[in-house]
Amino acid sequence: PHPLTGRPLFIPGSALRMSATPGLAAQSLSAPDADRSAILSMLHAREARQTENPVKPRPARKRPLEGLRILEIGHYTTAPAAARQLAALGAEVIKLEPPGGEAVRSWPPVNAGRGVFYSFQNSDKRSLVLDLESAEQRDWLKQLLRTCDVLIENLRPGALARKGLGPAELLELNPCLIICAISGFGTDSHYAGRPAFDTVVQAMSGLMHLIRSRDIPLKTGPSIADVMGAAFAATAVMAALEWRERSGRGQFIDVAMQDICAWATQTAWNRAEQASPPGLGQLPVLATFDVVGSPQTLARKLWQRNHAEDGSEQAVLNQPMAISGVHMPPPTPARALGVDTEDILRELGLRR
Repeated sequence: PHPLTGRPLFIPGSALRMSATPGLAAQSLSAPDADRSAILSMLHAREARQTENPVKPRPARKRPLEGLRILEIGHYTTAPAAARQLAALGAEVIKLEPPGGEAVRSWPPVNAGRGVFYSFQNSDKRSLVLDLESAEQRDWLKQLLRTCDVLIENLRPGALARKGLGPAELLELNPCLIICAISGFGTDSHYAGRPAFDTVVQAMSGLMHLIRSRDIPLKTGPSIADVMGAAFAATAVMAALEWRERSGRGQFIDVAMQDICAWATQTAWNRAEQASPPGLGQLPVLATFDVVGSPQTLARKLWQRNHAEDGSEQAVLNQPMAISGVHMPPPTPARALGVDTEDILRELGLRR
């Protein structure tokens, strides 16, 4: 109920389904300033705990996630984009692809034989090729997973489980592993096993209903379900890593893009309670290519050109978050298919 009017309101739960640390929904809405005394008591208790048990500084790292190994079994956007953000923060990311590579590698436009879209989503990663139809190479994958901190995947729900690599089997293999599965509707779902692309999710989450032209529902220009799915996945992984620091245990994260898009429509759930926004002055509407070369984009250094391992010059996206005191090196362009396979197998003792 609304704290002042008593009128029932719809409020969002959490869009993060995590096996050990699920997100919590608000149990009530407070009236203005109603919680002052409780907050002050909480702060005093926190100060007392910090005085008695001061926080010990952790070993310094050049970047926050250095020393972590992440395996990505992903294609298209969500898993690759989530892993790319974690790689930019210092994690070692190994991208596993089937023989022949991910289909997106060849999507036009292509620069020096590399798809530009693929390059944007897969910078700062090592490239590993394994055939998961091979029992021997599935065993290689298991050996690799024993050395990993995180697995991020966006295969069709159940695809890994059918190969004996479901969440229970993976956590038995490596109890400290954080498994993040991203899909359209989630693992535990009315639409269990159903694949979905961004447009389908936007349509089935209510998001497309809110974006209209002449009363016709429209998809957003960018694939916003994919983008938000990647952002929520990266956030959930970092939360699970922090929890693992305290508990020593991994967990399973079930990210459903429909959950996230439905969660994002919350501003329309209680429209009668919302005041009309103030009027805005006139602003230019920039085209995409205007933004790419705009003074603001260039000042923020959101993209640049770097050389790949074959010497070709590739456009790469920089990490859009600046962290004071942390050196963020320029992104390494996406690497050629399988170029790191032998090195990774040698590190696992599978090659001499």
